[in-house]
Amino acid sequence: MSKKQIREGINIVLIGQFSPAIFQPAWLASEDLIRQEEASSAEIAVIHQDITVFSTNWFHLEVLQQRVTLSTTTNGYYQPLRDLAIGIFSILDSTPISIFGFNKHYHFALQSQEEYLSYMEQLSPSSVPWDDMLEAPKFQSVSMQGKQPNSHHESHVRITVEQSNRVSNGVAVSINEQFSLPKQGEVYDATAFLQTISHTWKPFLQMSKDVTTRFEELLRRS
Repeated sequence: MSKKQIREGINIVLIGQFSPAIFQPAWLASEDLIRQEEASSAEIAVIHQDITVFSTNWFHLEVLQQRVTLSTTTNGYYQPLRDLAIGIFSILDSTPISIFGFNKHYHFALQSQEEYLSYMEQLSPSSVPWDDMLEAPKFQSVSMQGKQPNSHHESHVRITVEQSNRVSNGVAVSINEQFSLPKQGEVYDATAFLQTISHTWKPFLQMSKDVTTRFEELLRRS
């Protein structure tokens, strides 16, 4: 099966209690978290007490009152994205954060819908017959959930393979790892997030690479 990886990206998602209006390009620059030129050229969609959304040339930021998402689609900026998240919440260290996660996605272009369906058939459990209930049944999405070996964190990994919504006749492979954070005494703050992300980022990237290599091997054999 012919294939070509043409899109990828990563994001960091935090669940907690946030003040969206704080998260402005000018504030990030004033704290030396991004360059002044990046702040000046940022494309701002909205800055409001309920939501902030803006993009620079290498990252996108969306902040709601209960959710922050930092993302990039440029491979060379994966580590700076992590560093930016650490920088923000090292300053806003009293911010309550109860859950956070990493999401890595890859999109592969195939030559036809038939190739996509053939690939999904390889990943699909075939022990359950569906022909008596559905005409021409086809698996559109396959998900697996587990835990990274030797992980000592309260976390789980979910891998999903489905039809790409960005690439015609494409396959999307998504890897998510979610961490539940402990309270610091009686309350949540950013301490556990800062401690956890510092030593789970590289293992997550390596796992994502290994997962994608596995699926690329399946694509080549199809």
